[in-house]
Amino acid sequence: MEVISAPFCASIWGNDDFDWAFLPSESNSGGILSIWRKSMATLYYTFTGEGFVGVFLEWGAKKIKCIIINVYSKCDLQSKKRLWERLVLARTNLERWAWCILRDFNVVGEREERRGINDEATGSQIIEMTLYKAFARDVELEDKNVLGRKFTWYHSNGRSMSRIDHVLVSDEWKRAWGDSALWVLPRDVSDHCPLVLKVGGWDWGPKPFRFNNFWLENRGFKLLVEETWRNHNLGGWMGFILKEKLKNLKLRLKEWNKEEYGGSRSRWLKEGDANSKYFHNCVKGRASRNHVSALFVDGEWVQSPSEIRRVVVDYFTNQVASERWKRPKLDGVPFQQVSDEENEGLIAPFLWEEIERVIKDSDGNKIRARMVLILLSSRSFGIC
Repeated sequence: MEVISAPFCASIWGNDDFDWAFLPSESNSGGILSIWRKSMATLYYTFTGEGFVGVFLEWGAKKIKCIIINVYSKCDLQSKKRLWERLVLARTNLERWAWCILRDFNVVGEREERRGINDEATGSQIIEMTLYKAFARDVELEDKNVLGRKFTWYHSNGRSMSRIDHVLVSDEWKRAWGDSALWVLPRDVSDHCPLVLKVGGWDWGPKPFRFNNFWLENRGFKLLVEETWRNHNLGGWMGFILKEKLKNLKLRLKEWNKEEYGGSRSRWLKEGDANSKYFHNCVKGRASRNHVSALFVDGEWVQSPSEIRRVVVDYFTNQVASERWKRPKLDGVPFQQVSDEENEGLIAPFLWEEIERVIKDSDGNKIRARMVLILLSSRSFGIC
């Protein structure tokens, strides 16, 4: 692609509602073309370099300012290193905006992302993977996992394939558009598969309450629990009162946590060193990888939260279900029996000392145990 015209872009896009940015081809390296819906975006400027086309847009109904960079990397390592260095520099200068870098990086991030006649990674491939991971760390973007297909590029021999196409997004991007899923579609004339980044749209319902152990180290926590519990007065039977008090306490703790610790992560990232920041990004990356965006069940992809819940429940129900069959009888088999004294101990009410001992001996990492701990601790607060 050495020359691109508006009529050519219109033939690809399908109508006249578009704008575009272009980098001509260089020797054996193909050109790069980025097209977007003009009515949905305001273009501030474009910037190009060896192997990439970048656009700075105000995009979508939310009018989010974002940087989108379309990449087509050369195959040699030195060209890749120059590309990565320039992308890191651009990211450093414009990091406040939402970022997305995408397409053909010509490198895999893990050994499992390449399959061929010889699956063993060579020394040069290991160096490339190491440098690519260093680039992803320095640019501080999340490399999205793929759905639909494991590989994005296929050789004509049908035996060699790899995932050399990547989409990387920033925290600002995720805050603007929520969770996203990267889908790999079936390829057509190209040896690369089309990629679709689907953002937001799924509601998994309210998030469960999480008790943070470090709250107990805060000097104001005890007073907060005491005042919240005392000031929420209502009538009714005791079970209803307990439920409503716990509900109100959880809401107040969420508000207090946001007030007390809401800006701590931003301060930590700003004041912390590079290794701390990288570690934080690794933690977020793990959480993203553990997120279930879709499941492949019986030859079809299931995406909606309600359907995902259904197939998960069905799967585990089938795992524990059993067929009806004639079971052997145990008549005449002698079993050990508990004494009357032991039986009385089994049905006797729990003592406060027993409950406190169990809670104190636990590691404090179970939500129910922590809520019981709050109730027990209320004795020291003087509210029970």
